Amino acid sequence: MINIKEIKGKIMINEEFKTIITKGETPKVDFKRQWYKKEDFDKLIKDFKEKQSSSPKKEENIFSIAGYPHYENVASNILAFYFNPKSEHGLEDLLLSSLTTNDTISYDFVEVRTEVSTEEKGRIDIVIETNSHIIGIENKIFHILNNNLDDYSNKINEIGKNNNLKTLKIVLSLKQEKIEGRTDFINITYNEFIKNIEENLKKSKYSNGSEKWMTYLKDFITNIKELNGENMTDLDNFFSENDVDVVALIQKRKEYVKKLKPKIINLKKFIKIPSKCSQWIWYDTCLVHDFNMDGYQVSFDLYLTSKGWEFQVFGRRDKDKKRLEELVNKLDCFKELKGKKHNERYIIGTFLFHESFESIEKILKKWFDCLLSSANSRG
Repeated sequence: MINIKEIKGKIMINEEFKTIITKGETPKVDFKRQWYKKEDFDKLIKDFKEKQSSSPKKEENIFSIAGYPHYENVASNILAFYFNPKSEHGLEDLLLSSLTTNDTISYDFVEVRTEVSTEEKGRIDIVIETNSHIIGIENKIFHILNNNLDDYSNKINEIGKNNNLKTLKIVLSLKQEKIEGRTDFINITYNEFIKNIEENLKKSKYSNGSEKWMTYLKDFITNIKELNGENMTDLDNFFSENDVDVVALIQKRKEYVKKLKPKIINLKKFIKIPSKCSQWIWYDTCLVHDFNMDGYQVSFDLYLTSKGWEFQVFGRRDKDKKRLEELVNKLDCFKELKGKKHNERYIIGTFLFHESFESIEKILKKWFDCLLSSANSRG
């Protein structure tokens, strides 16, 4: 955690953090400091807004939506599908020919398997058998390469010998892997692989692929590029270049929010609550009033934000939401909430930060009384 101190309304940060914070090291004691004034944060926020407005919105892909962006077995299954020229994707040997420049491999016959068991109970991610070669692929996304490559090599050699096939052993990885002391395995990075795919896609031979499966392949490529740290926007670079300053700003905001807590506590003590109401504080900045009436519950949240108070009403369960909607359509005092629904909550209104407790209590009482009156209006 960065040691940030406030002195006379300013923040000082050890200058040395600027060079070592991203390395995760413990800073040495150094009395050189950088002072932060409000103007420094103004400039930081201005730069952020400029980068935010100019940066393209990140497009989701099917893998990030599904929640499997870095699962190696998922990636291996996808690759296995595209490695098979006879699959319905219609892209023939696009991925196979992009994997290696070895032009002695014949793809007239191709069989692709995943999770192939070895003698020592290991599993080779992908094994491709052609009429000339047996290709074994160890697929590495984020996991460390600590597999028993001797075991994998023996299995591939065995299949090759039994079928009179040449062998090709590959470690496919996001980053360059050191395979020291071995000449039987070659390392191919996803960057090299994808570059070959994109180059080969320009050939007319692969122009008749299925539009659906081409879309999924492009999604897969986009996902791998993002895992590899590519597709960085100006906004991404902003955080990288201003890491210490951003942390300082966040820390200052945390200190400010902490100052709000007593205001919530004092307001809680000030407001007189009806008998059917339970009152409590949520996460230091929200005063909650839960009303339990006739088997349903309606809740009022009074949020204290950096801009002031926001007053909301909502139902927690489905039947509570339905009952609240009935009240909005039925009671005159609730009808003003029509059109003010946002994310399952009705926004009653906002108050200035310095609004008096008396004024806030008066507004809350009005809505509490309105809700209590509905106890006799049901049916």
